[in-house]
Amino acid sequence: MTKKQDIQISTLTALKERHFSALQRFGITDRATELLAVISTEWVQGSKIAAAEFRRDHRRDGHLLRWLEERRFIASDGRSPYIPEFNAFCVMLAARKRIALSLFKDMKLIIGRALDLLHHEPLRTQVRLDEFASQLQTSPYTLPALKLLGTSSLGIYVSTDSGVQLVQFSEETLKGKKLLGYVSAHLEMLTRSGSGIFGPPDNTGQGLNTFSIDKLLLVEDAYEKAGRALSQLNSAPDGAISSAKSALEATLKYIAHTENLEMHGGITIPQLLKLCKPFCGLGSDPSHKMSRSIASLCTEIAEARNILGDSHGKAPGALAPTRAESRFIVGVTLHLSDCLLERYEAHRMTSHKSR
Repeated sequence: MTKKQDIQISTLTALKERHFSALQRFGITDRATELLAVISTEWVQGSKIAAAEFRRDHRRDGHLLRWLEERRFIASDGRSPYIPEFNAFCVMLAARKRIALSLFKDMKLIIGRALDLLHHEPLRTQVRLDEFASQLQTSPYTLPALKLLGTSSLGIYVSTDSGVQLVQFSEETLKGKKLLGYVSAHLEMLTRSGSGIFGPPDNTGQGLNTFSIDKLLLVEDAYEKAGRALSQLNSAPDGAISSAKSALEATLKYIAHTENLEMHGGITIPQLLKLCKPFCGLGSDPSHKMSRSIASLCTEIAEARNILGDSHGKAPGALAPTRAESRFIVGVTLHLSDCLLERYEAHRMTSHKSR
């Protein structure tokens, strides 16, 4: 971020002035913000109300809750309570909701503590929660704030290893040094993703566009490449295919990097997938149908990019891909990126809970 941008968002009032009207145009109504605040408050307080029961209690907001789930503001498997995501926190902070202000205060302390530890021990990647919190003024919001930060791509999250709660972090935490700036950038990505990709909530439920890249917000490079692929579909079909392939590659590299997997410079997409499969709940069993199908898709996507993309020179008279071919390949590639990222996040959460 530039210095000028930092000044513009140096206060919560400036954050609201800069983003709140844009969020409302994007589709975040006052009612949506209220629901996010209710869900977040109940989550912090340890509510056991399952998402299905919450929807029954808020029948008139059913379409709005589905819309918030689709766009990853909240998450649940239906049986568990709703859990707010970092997107929800950013929206509530722009609206100056009390729950977000309390979480924001603890997040700043958490990030400051993590940066201090990284400064003194740069190679240390985890610390016991009790040790981490020993120099914090802990509150009921500390652990929820840590969990929310785990969905923010700031490289900091809580896990449980052999019954011991650990805080894990990396140099990615440096991005959150100026948390208001990071939140502002996140809100800008949200509103940009709403332009031409998906619109405001529709009461009938029919207006939701299933071709959405909002889950890829977790991986900045993948999100950028996916957005470029969508913008090139009509004007440069071959470029769209190359950009989509790059989005898939960035997604797999994000998983490999997060899990500290060793990658060499010329690693291919099929090789990346082989590394990442165990961390996406796919396993190494060759009879695993989903694993086989995804491996086959990755190989085909890599070959399609080599043949139809714009990254290699074409022989004289070679035909460029049609728009229909480009839409098909881009659609499959971005949906696969989305699927792998969601499987990875779900597998990581399950693994942490089972430890």
